[in-house]
Order: sequence, then C-alpha cells, then structure tokens
Amino acid sequence: MSTDDVKREIGLFLASEDSEVLCIRGNWGTGKTYSWRNKLADASKDIKTLKLDRYSYVSLFGLNSLDELKRDLFHNTVGRSSIGKEFDADDVKSVYEGVRELTKAGSGVLGRLLPAGLGEASASLAYLTIRNQLICIDDLERKGKNLRSIDVLGFISQLKEDRACKIVLLLNDEQLEDRKEFYSYLEKVVDLNLHFAPSAEESADIALKDVKGHENIKPLVLERVKQLGIDNIRVIRKVFRLIVQIEPLLKGFKPEVLRDVASSIILFGWSVYQPEIAPPLPFLKDKRTFFPTKEKDAENAEPKELAWKALLEDYGYRYTDDFDLVLMQGVWDGYFNQKSINSRAAELNERAAAAEAQNELRSAWQSHYHYTFTNNRDDVLNALYACFMKSVRFYSANDLHSAVKLFRKLDDPKRAQEMIDAFVVAKKDMKGAFDLSNLYITREDELEQDVAEAMQAAENAQAPDYTADELFLRLASEGYDADTTTRLAAVPVKDYIRVLRSYNGDKLSLIMKGLAQWMGLVNPTDAINTIMDKAGEALLDIAKDSPLNAMRARRWGLIDRFETRAAEKPKDEEWQSDQVAKPTETSRP
Repeated sequence: MSTDDVKREIGLFLASEDSEVLCIRGNWGTGKTYSWRNKLADASKDIKTLKLDRYSYVSLFGLNSLDELKRDLFHNTVGRSSIGKEFDADDVKSVYEGVRELTKAGSGVLGRLLPAGLGEASASLAYLTIRNQLICIDDLERKGKNLRSIDVLGFISQLKEDRACKIVLLLNDEQLEDRKEFYSYLEKVVDLNLHFAPSAEESADIALKDVKGHENIKPLVLERVKQLGIDNIRVIRKVFRLIVQIEPLLKGFKPEVLRDVASSIILFGWSVYQPEIAPPLPFLKDKRTFFPTKEKDAENAEPKELAWKALLEDYGYRYTDDFDLVLMQGVWDGYFNQKSINSRAAELNERAAAAEAQNELRSAWQSHYHYTFTNNRDDVLNALYACFMKSVRFYSANDLHSAVKLFRKLDDPKRAQEMIDAFVVAKKDMKGAFDLSNLYITREDELEQDVAEAMQAAENAQAPDYTADELFLRLASEGYDADTTTRLAAVPVKDYIRVLRSYNGDKLSLIMKGLAQWMGLVNPTDAINTIMDKAGEALLDIAKDSPLNAMRARRWGLIDRFETRAAEKPKDEEWQSDQVAKPTETSRP
C-alpha cells in the first residue's frame, strides 16, 4: 500500500472507539514509524480523530522478556497533549502518580519506593495502570533472542481483550527469525493487517522533506532513487548527505560532473547500505558485469544477476572506471577528499563529456527511430550519423554495430563504412574497444564479415607483444581481459614453473594473486580454467621440492583444484594441461 493508503487506514483506526489491533508490515527504513507518528500527532489534536487520552510507544529492540516490555510500556506512557512532543519530566511524574493511587489502599511501603524506581516485583503492579490506552509496539524483528514473537502476540491479545487497549504493531516481517510461527498466530490476534510499500518517490519525498537548501541536488536524487527503486528513507538520506559532502569538491569541474558523480554515489550507496537487495560492490567492480547479455550466457546466469544487469542498463551505468573505485571507497569510508578528486580531474571532465554523448545518441534513437511511425528515413540516418561522428570516441562497439546494421538495412553503406573507419581511428589506443566478445549479437542478426574483420584487425594492431613474464606480472590487474587470459593460457606449463621459481617478494606475490584471483568464480572461461590448471600443475611440481615448499605451494588452493579436476577427468580421456585455450566469450561469476 502507498503512504496515503496506509495513513487513511491509520486515521480510521485511531478514530474508532473499538479495541483493535493494527499490524503494519514493511521493509526496513521505508517510513512505517515515521508515517505512524505523523498521523498520530495530527490525530491527537482532536478528540474526534483520537478517542483515547493516553499513549505509549515501545521499541522491542533488544528486549528479552515480557517483563521488560511491560516496564517500558509503563515508563513511556504519556497523555494526549504530549504526543509528538519532546520528553517532559511531568509526564513521568503523572505516570507514577497513577501507580501511587493503586498502592494507597494496600502497600504503603511499596508506594513510598515507587518514586525512586520500579523493581521487577513492582513492574507487574505498574502494568496494572495500562488500560484504555493507545499502544505502539515497534521493531518486532529486532527483539532479543529470548523473547518469542508468539509471546508478544499473546501479550497484545491480552491488552486488547482484558485492558481495552488499541494496539498498533510495526515490523519488517521478512526479517523475523520465527516468521512461520508468527504467521500461524497473527490472524488470530490482528484485526487489520497492512503491507506498507511506499514508492521510491514517496520515500524520497519523506527523506528530503525537511532538508533546507541544496535545491539543485534534491531533484537529481529524487530522479535517480526512483530509477533504482530505492524505498529506504535512511539510505536516501545517507546518499544525499554524501552528495552534499562531495559537491564543494567538484566546483572546478563542468556542471555535468556533479550529476554523473551523484548518480554513481547513489548506486554505490545503495550497494553498501542495502547489500541484501542491491547489486553488490564486487559485482559492480567486475567489468564482465557490463558485457551485453548473450543468449548462451543467459542460460547459465543466475536470475538475480540478469536482473541487476538490466537495472544497470536502464540506469545508464555502463562500466566501472578508476574514478568509480575512488567513489566506492569514499562511500564505504563515509567521506571524500579533495586530493583524490583532483587526481582524476581530466577523467572527470571526460566522464561528463561521455555522459552527454550517450544522452545525445539515446535521444537520437528515441526521437527519430523508436517512438514514431513517420516515414522519416533521411532524418533518422542524418541524426544518427551526425551524432556518431561528432562523439565517436565515447561510443562502444555495440553502439557502432547498432548504427551500422541500421545504415546497411536502409541502403546507406557509404556512411556505414565511414562510421566504422572513424571508430577504428578514435579507439586505436583504447584497450578492449575492439573486443568482439563484448558484442550483443542475436541468432537472427549475425555480425557482418567486414565489420568483424575491421574490428579484429584493429585489436591486433593495438595489442602489445608481451613476453610470458610480462603476462604473469600483468595478470592481477588484467585478469578479466580476454586478450591477456587467452595469451597466458597458451603459455606452456614449463614456463609457469620457470616464472614461479624465478621471482620472489612483491613480484611473486603479485603473480600468485593474479593466478589465484578466480578461485571463487562459478563459471570461468576456458582460458581461465586452463590458466588455473597449469598453475596448479606447476605448483605441484614445485611442491615436490621439499615439505616447506609443499606448504607454500598448497596454501593457494590451486594444487587441490588441479588434483580434483584431474580425478574427475574420464579415464579414457588424456589430461592435456598444455592445450591452447581458444578465445571464448567471457562468462559470468
């Protein structure tokens, strides 16, 4: 239910004279408590909208017994006039006076003790004053481990039936450890069960409602959290504060930089603060995340990863660069510094230009091609050609493929070739720009031979001829580069042994980290499998030197992996550790 729907139901609940139980369920941080308190504060001003004169709010966070719950109910009871206001000592005094009245006739000694504090024995007596009042019990999912949900429900039932109280229960049912048991009793106790699910826009409105200033940032945050579907008010406030913090550090850059940086911070903040539902940071750091989804990849990918990829594509987040890593660290640390920002000055302005170019290309496609049935062939081709040639260095091989495909289908091969040539020239120094495995090609739409040949030739022209040693040393930083892994997979095991024996210290550490970086990968490529197999075989050879070297070599896990895979190999199939791995499409983690 939306915020307005829930508030309407709360209003009807408060205005009713009946003893009832209202349950409001919803995700953490979506504003359940906020909405309840606001509606209650408004209703408390008029006897027609709130029938009861006393109110108590209790959070179950950390409470381990019903006695603790009873104690807090008593301590937190206030009169109608104090609802929604700051703590007032007079409220406490009035509550204790109520207990003193109960004790006058029977226990003078206990009555004299009560003003100084209530012990366990007197908690039950104080609980006797809890009658005919409104009660809110919050944070059921955060209760102590010794307090069961069904005990709380039983207590709520008693308050309703025996004490004529109206009770509202606020919780995130998804986080309840005893959820199944809780639901088996819930309907017997609760009169109205609401699911509070505000939209991201409603949550952002609540989060930023009382924030003064920063009017240039608020619309951006509202737009981007809506795109990601972030409905957690606390998360929205946190990412907003981070953007406010970094804004003065970006004063020397183009205005577009703030928008681009803010978009990244919102995404990273969501990942840090809600890792259970957002794309996690390791997923965002892995450059394979942003490879287009091919049909055979999709068959092996987990549904949540496909959903994350689709979300990132819609969000316009295409890749993670070095400055994104700086922003991720800043989000994780909770602060940014000018030095790290300035170190990426040129890159920041380049990012802004790239974002602008992508927006222009997207607009050209949408306004001239996707959303019209006008017979406007020339307008479509002219707009796309002008846009592409103007900012070709910012476009990907997929952008090129889509444009070339359209131009050739609409009988304009000349300009299609001009775009290919311009792309090759503009991207000649950009590593990975011509990687064909990054292309999204459907079964019905094969890449044309001359385009494939042009891309392959350009990739071959830019690839440096690294020695085997250089490949090993570069592996840790280029472990997901198809060219690097394919080349290293072709290196014979004897060179693996030679390199591992030749280096020591920091360089050997770098090499080993590179070789072991995929150990947790679920679905590695053929090239990566071959590299790990050869590394395991080489380490096994080194382990034979001595017990000391055996301990050193085995701690990376590559030997155990090699032995396991060798044992699983069919007996009639010879193990070929020095096979040359064929170039493959990069797989998903």
